[in-house]
Amino acid sequence: MSTMTGTSEIQQAVFEILQRILQTPCTPDMIDVELFDENLLDSFGVTQLIVALSERFDIEIPPATFERKEWSTPHAIVASVETRITQQHPPHK
Repeated sequence: MSTMTGTSEIQQAVFEILQRILQTPCTPDMIDVELFDENLLDSFGVTQLIVALSERFDIEIPPATFERKEWSTPHAIVASVETRITQQHPPHK
């Protein structure tokens, strides 16, 4: 449950989580794959993803705030996670 700040670390962790949830290999060349349009992610998968990301990055992701367009691709998920980490765990000055 450690907080990560590097984009490559976050991206790697998101791919690991997606691979586990989707039960299909996830590689960096899939960064812009439309997860919903390709029927890779459904509502059950979203729930699993919210729980896994919340635990992995120690962030809160209330299901009511879920926006499909913000989670449409692995790239969008990484960006969303980065934003939440920054908002919920601002760097110490």
